[in-house]
Amino acid sequence: MSQGLFAAVSGITANQARIDVISDNIANLNTVAFKSSQVNFKTIFSRQLSGGSAPTPSLGGINPMEIGLGVTIGEIGRNFDNGSVQSTGRATDLRLQGEGFFTVQSSEGQTLLTRAGNFYFDADGFLVNPDGLRVMGTSLATSSAGGNVPVHIPPKLNFLTPDAVGADVITDTGQISGSTVTTGTFTVNVAGTDITTTINSGDTLADIAADLQTNINGSAGDPNSTITVSVSGNQIEIDTSTDSETVTFSGDTSDTSNFLSVMGFTSGAPGYTSALLKNQSEVTIDTADGSDNTYSVTTYSIGNDGSVEVTYSNGAKLTVEAANPAGDKALKYITSGGREISLAGITNNAGVDPAQLQIQLATVVNPMGLNAESGNLFGLNSIAGDITYAIAGSGGMGVINAGSLEASNVNLSQEFANMILAQRGLEANSRTFSVQDQIMKQIVNLGR
Repeated sequence: MSQGLFAAVSGITANQARIDVISDNIANLNTVAFKSSQVNFKTIFSRQLSGGSAPTPSLGGINPMEIGLGVTIGEIGRNFDNGSVQSTGRATDLRLQGEGFFTVQSSEGQTLLTRAGNFYFDADGFLVNPDGLRVMGTSLATSSAGGNVPVHIPPKLNFLTPDAVGADVITDTGQISGSTVTTGTFTVNVAGTDITTTINSGDTLADIAADLQTNINGSAGDPNSTITVSVSGNQIEIDTSTDSETVTFSGDTSDTSNFLSVMGFTSGAPGYTSALLKNQSEVTIDTADGSDNTYSVTTYSIGNDGSVEVTYSNGAKLTVEAANPAGDKALKYITSGGREISLAGITNNAGVDPAQLQIQLATVVNPMGLNAESGNLFGLNSIAGDITYAIAGSGGMGVINAGSLEASNVNLSQEFANMILAQRGLEANSRTFSVQDQIMKQIVNLGR
């Protein structure tokens, strides 16, 4: 007779567990990127009264007779569907649209996963979650090992553009301010005669100096002129010390190159010297040293692929770009004038790792096998299967949207419906328990 009591107890216990899970879901209704859980029941094995029998030529089959022994929890599964969008406008609030997890590292070096992208850059420039765990970066488009470099924006860096030399291509050359020479023609006036020189994209400073000297001293100018034009260090010099001719930079209206304005020629005795010239296609990144070449971070942004673009006080930007067809990342420097410098054009003495400016994502075969940790985190284990690391938009990962967060995916209406069913299930099992108790009382009273 006690069998019914234990079956009722199992029903009460199972439905109570379901209410516990529903309570947790509702409690986390406004938790960033919370993933709701659901309880599924399964039967406990049955007590067989008779085994039944198969049909015979003279008698039909007899079905077995079994009495179930109650219910137990078969599964508490987590729902990893994307939550709705919560716009925040904060640059470091990141929402994952699609598959994947952000990766963070505990103080013990353990890799943890999270969908909650409410991050911020701390005082040292590290991207961290509210508990101070650092968000991990990567320079590889896909990987099975994962990166061990945290996302980090160097608060201060030195950016040095090397001096221009005679072999520098003219269109890569300009003043320290960032202006560069464009192709076309420019005009100077020699003893009252306009002399036009053409600049081609492959010309070097030495080529332009030689062409200008030939034109000044040629038949169109003054064949007897002894004016010399040369490249000295990082400047172009027009020397008139051995000639009485006057050179003026008239800037004829037919000029199509900005050569004269970029060169910034000023009067000198005896001759003319250009402004200090730099090779605008190269840059050296160095550690901060307090000099005029040390610049501080002013703003930053995070792209859909998880790349971080940092703007410094000189107006230049430091970020990453694809370095090969696989999509692996390398540093990219963008001047204040918009010129992009990457790969061989960058000398990286500061040791800035491209992984510092590229957020890493991860995915596992079985997300429901992950261990739920506090702080919106998930721990890895063998049940979840192999882990794959990649950047957003690669390796099956979703994309990152900055300025918004993923909301909890708890469906409140569904939770209320489940709560009613669990409550009624608990009440019904309690009633069964009560009826069984009354029957046992009556049986006991038969002996009085």
